[in-house]
Amino acid sequence: MMSVYHMPFRGVARMTGGVVNMPMLDGILMIVNGQFFKGLRHFFKERRKMIKVAKSQ
Repeated sequence: MMSVYHMPFRGVARMTGGVVNMPMLDGILMIVNGQFFKGLRHFFKERRKMIKVAKSQ
């Protein structure tokens, strides 16, 4: 449990198996740093891009 608690944010992107990528992680970091709506918009924009690429494959 302690390793998950102290894991840096880039570790989240690496350990989720493709659910969260690095651009989505940038949105999460914006949310944590106080830019909630800008970060949320960035996160969902990157999520839509990832789904679109997955559908085209």
